[in-house]
Amino acid sequence: MPRFNIPAEDAQGPLVVGIDIGSGGTRAAVYDVSGREVGTLHHKETHAFTVDDDGTSTIDADQIVEEIRASLAAVLTGSPLPGEVHAIGFDTFASTLVAVDAAGNALTPCITYADTRCHAQVDRLAGSLDVDSLHERTGARLHSSYTAPRLAWLREEQPEVFARTARFMALGEYTALKLLGTAALGTASAAWSGMIDRRTGQYVPELLEAVGVDPAMMGTALDPSDAIPVEGTPWPPSSRSCGAPCGCR
Repeated sequence: MPRFNIPAEDAQGPLVVGIDIGSGGTRAAVYDVSGREVGTLHHKETHAFTVDDDGTSTIDADQIVEEIRASLAAVLTGSPLPGEVHAIGFDTFASTLVAVDAAGNALTPCITYADTRCHAQVDRLAGSLDVDSLHERTGARLHSSYTAPRLAWLREEQPEVFARTARFMALGEYTALKLLGTAALGTASAAWSGMIDRRTGQYVPELLEAVGVDPAMMGTALDPSDAIPVEGTPWPPSSRSCGAPCGCR
């Protein structure tokens, strides 16, 4: 049988660190060039969603940021590395939403895929939009797990927060902002909003209009082959270090 975990002395560089932000925790591990996990160089920070009978399912987005920092520190300093780390990658559970102000701070917890508080907005949007056409264009049905009904819910139920919001972000986009200084949104994460036209790669105008959101408040998706912009980024203006021992920026 193939070995998916190897002793550190058998690892072949360069090394990469993979970080997975899942429903039950943030996990980090070091892998060698062949994709094998290296020795005991792994770490997990456990967490749980905040849930309530009204359909709430959220988690503190800044808690996730700190979990990533802690996980990176653990795998990069816990034991000697058998080579150089050339890349760090991460993913998050899909279909998330965080309202962020102009200073780059979260105004809401991260609303998860399991949050159903916007079920009434799902019905209202379905009554005013061509749901079959939207399904064909976005690949997603109008559903409480996707972004448009959540935006409508936030506008109706928390108008003060909605008015203060400068950007609506996915969780990965927000963590990139805090760790790298750039709100980087991946194409897969953008598609999981249920608002992207698969033919154009752009947000569906009818959905944005229906929920009262300007396109500038939504992140532009970066292709996996695109480098994260460092200079000339229009928003936000600040730059932050992730705080990990690798010294990356």
